[in-house]
Amino acid sequence: MAAARFFDPPLERVVIPFEGKSVIGYLRLPPGSGPHPLVIHWGGIDMWKEDTGQGAEAFLRRGMGSLTMDIPGTGECPLLAGPTAERVFSAALDYVLTRPEVDPARIAVQGGSFGAYWAAKLAIVERARLRAAVFWGGPVHYGFQPKWLRKALKTRSYLFDFRQARFSLFGVKSLKAYLEASAQMSLKTQGLLDLPSVPMLLINGKRDELQTIEDVYLLLEGGSPKTARVYPEGGHMGRSLTGPTPDIQGLIADWIADNFGAPRR
Repeated sequence: MAAARFFDPPLERVVIPFEGKSVIGYLRLPPGSGPHPLVIHWGGIDMWKEDTGQGAEAFLRRGMGSLTMDIPGTGECPLLAGPTAERVFSAALDYVLTRPEVDPARIAVQGGSFGAYWAAKLAIVERARLRAAVFWGGPVHYGFQPKWLRKALKTRSYLFDFRQARFSLFGVKSLKAYLEASAQMSLKTQGLLDLPSVPMLLINGKRDELQTIEDVYLLLEGGSPKTARVYPEGGHMGRSLTGPTPDIQGLIADWIADNFGAPRR
């Protein structure tokens, strides 16, 4: 954090009160008093808040602020993953709404990989306080079913120990406990998928071996109309398996800017 003040614009480490503990975030705001539109964003199992600089820069170039944080079960998040752990993100929303530099009518969320799950849930349960949400390569129902999970745990497309990474999200030690914990996460089982949501952008690749594309299609079937970008030959999060990956983060930032009524660049 010693170099944070030299960022342009500077990076502020924020400590957000949460149920007797703290949620840690990194906040960067465009120059000026604002109020500025803001994107709260996060990665997945292995992309923590320290790794989200590319997204922050994409938003800042378009005049939007950036608040990044860790998802439940990773980094400095005080909660493990669970069916009500979206509370940490609601606490972050509570906090940013106290900041006079933030435009309360223009707040969006973006979640990547497993973190996309939280963006999808917040798009529904926090629809009164959000303007838009991006679901980028995550699960909502099919990705939590035993058949898919057993298959995904054997994939070679993940660079680390996928089993251990997934188990650690929930704080479990066995496959049985992992399957049971995952089943509770389904937004279909929770009765949320047919409810209205804020505008959503759904993105993934058809050849993703970590998160099934079927969850993108499921989100399109219920609730409010949504926008989707599916990469036919793309892998996880739409990334190319054979060559350069398109600028998906730029596409997302443009889509959010459009929803905010902000300039794209």
